[in-house]
Amino acid sequence: MNLDWHRLRAVVLESDDWGLCAWVPDDRGHRALANQPAFRTAAGLRYGRSTLESAADVSELAWELLQWRGKDGFPPVWQANTIVANPDYERLQPPLFQFDELPLCYFPELPARWARPGLSDAIHRAEAAGVWWAELHGLHHLPEAAWLAALRRRAARARAVESDRARDRGGGRVRRRGAEGAALRERAQGGGRVP
Repeated sequence: MNLDWHRLRAVVLESDDWGLCAWVPDDRGHRALANQPAFRTAAGLRYGRSTLESAADVSELAWELLQWRGKDGFPPVWQANTIVANPDYERLQPPLFQFDELPLCYFPELPARWARPGLSDAIHRAEAAGVWWAELHGLHHLPEAAWLAALRRRAARARAVESDRARDRGGGRVRRRGAEGAALRERAQGGGRVP
């Protein structure tokens, strides 16, 4: 088919990273992370609130697309460049995060904080309506080696900070206050064992 693009008009909307459990799972996650250095960068300011779409997002987009028809009588088709897997955070075990392969959740399975009830059904309905076409964009959207190195560094810093806090609270042992602390100190002075 040869199209006369001098006569025809086209609207192109870029669509990227559908299925990606992105920067944060929700507003609570964003509030917790907003002051971190990565969220204050240009990319963090632009994408820091990005998250996985919801069933309502997909349904609303499908409804909007169905309101339009080309000269051929068909509605536009959303080519959703899709990520098909995300890290399985529950299987990542600190502090070293050791594994042979990055543990993944494959769509429609999602990490718990990114749960989106009805998302898979909404996508299937949009596909059946002829307005959604998923294209493979990638397995996961993550620089795996750099991400894991950052997780391991963060875990090491967290262990060091906790160790410093414990030392500050009294000789490497957390000091207990109140009646429990007094009873433990009294037992210790009387030769009893302090847990």
